Order: sequence, then structure tokens, then C-alpha cells
Amino acid sequence: MKQLLLGLLFAIGTHTAHAQFSENHAIYGTMGLDVGNYFGANFGLNYTYQEKYSFRLEYNVRARSADSEPDDFNIGLGRALSFGLANPYDNIKTFQVTAGRIYKMNPKGTIRMNLSVGVGFSTISLPENWQSVEGTFLFSDNYTWDTYNYNTISFVISPKIEFPFTRHYGLSLSPVFQINKDRTYIGIGFEHMFGLIRKRS
Repeated sequence: MKQLLLGLLFAIGTHTAHAQFSENHAIYGTMGLDVGNYFGANFGLNYTYQEKYSFRLEYNVRARSADSEPDDFNIGLGRALSFGLANPYDNIKTFQVTAGRIYKMNPKGTIRMNLSVGVGFSTISLPENWQSVEGTFLFSDNYTWDTYNYNTISFVISPKIEFPFTRHYGLSLSPVFQINKDRTYIGIGFEHMFGLIRKRS
């Protein structure tokens, strides 16, 4: 009887703690695509407090055709079979931290504005030192190249319109600005939201 009572009290306590946590806190993941002067993908971990304040950790990867690519560059058949994944691109990979303020656009909270800014640590990769290859074959590229990598700090502006349709799933749409001393990314992002997104309406 004592064990049953303790088990019941533990279950009630756990349920109450979970209910209190979900009323004031939300933790959820995001993943999506964005397109602009680069094409990219992102993965994020988000935390909100009282549906007013937001914090986000994100990793994103963005790529575009290399600015330095020779006009007569042709990829070999072997690289073509990779569906473009092995092509030489200008790349920006960023780990970023942002914080923001949430404003509900309707009473239920199923439409909200999440205005966030932050900083990121970016790694930029650029193809360079292109060398023409004579006598190339069907499977070979007609150029070789080196890749130059370096790191920089980026400033991030990412206001989002979020649609948390349910407590556990939603979508978001946002303009994205990522600025550093050498590169500026401007684009539109589309994301899936999943996890504990908002409290019960």
C-alpha cells in the first residue's frame, strides 16, 4: 500500500511538473531550406520562455556556383553522377546563436512573429588556383583546383513568421540576412517546427 501511494504521488508530481514546464517553456527542433544569393539548409534547436522570448542554436550550410570558376569549365561524367554534390562551390558553413522577442498575431498563438538577431561563427570555402588539364577524358574534369578555407564572424538577422498549428508541429517563413566582412547572404527560409512548440490554447 505504501509503495502504491508513493508511486501515485510520484506520478502526480511528474505530471504537475511537466504541465508547469510546458506552460512556461517550449523546446523544439527546426529544419528547413533557404534560397537567395546562396542555396542552403539549416538545422536548429529552439527554446522559448512564456511564449515571449526565444533562443536558438543553429547550424546552416549554404552554397553557390564558384565566382572564380573558369568560363570553359566542364565536369566529368563521374562528378556529374553525384547530382552536383561534388562540384566546386563557394560554401559558407555557420554555427550561430540568436535571441529574440515573440509577438502573438492572434489570441490562440497559432500565428506569431519571432524577431531575432545574433552572431555566428562561419567557415568559408572557396575554389581557387584553377589549372587546366590537357587531354581530359569523359570521366575527368577539364580543370583541377585547390580549396581555400578561412573563418570569420557573422552578424545574423532572422525575423520569422511562425505558424505553430499544434503544440507539436508547425511551419515558419522568414527573410534571412547573414553579414560578415567578406560575404553577405540574403534569402528566404522555410522551416518545419517539431517538438514542444507552444502551450495549450
